[in-house]
Amino acid sequence: MKKWCVVLLIVYLAGCTEAAPATDLHDAETDYQPFVVIERKTYQGLYTNNGTLEIEEKIGEVTNKTRINQTPKTELESNVLEEGTAIYSVKTYDHYFIAELGGEEVIFVAPGDFEELGILMKSE
Repeated sequence: MKKWCVVLLIVYLAGCTEAAPATDLHDAETDYQPFVVIERKTYQGLYTNNGTLEIEEKIGEVTNKTRINQTPKTELESNVLEEGTAIYSVKTYDHYFIAELGGEEVIFVAPGDFEELGILMKSE
């Protein structure tokens, strides 16, 4: 009987520990990707910038944060980025943007440019 009590106590305590923070670009519990609307296009956060891309200049700030499961519709609106988060253009690649999310620079890409960015990130 004592063995079962010890086992149950261990299982209970293991369930009370905090989960490790997610390191991926999507919310680990809900599996939603970060989106932001820039220049009337919806951009998706896919990669963290590991120094491959260089920030050019600030183009604006997020003006509204929607629910995480809602796709942003209006200019500078995001489902993940907080209001006031700066968005930057990228040198050499005028169709990529960078914003800080969770202490990392996240590269936002238009749907038609996913493959190009994937190739660029693998070549670095």
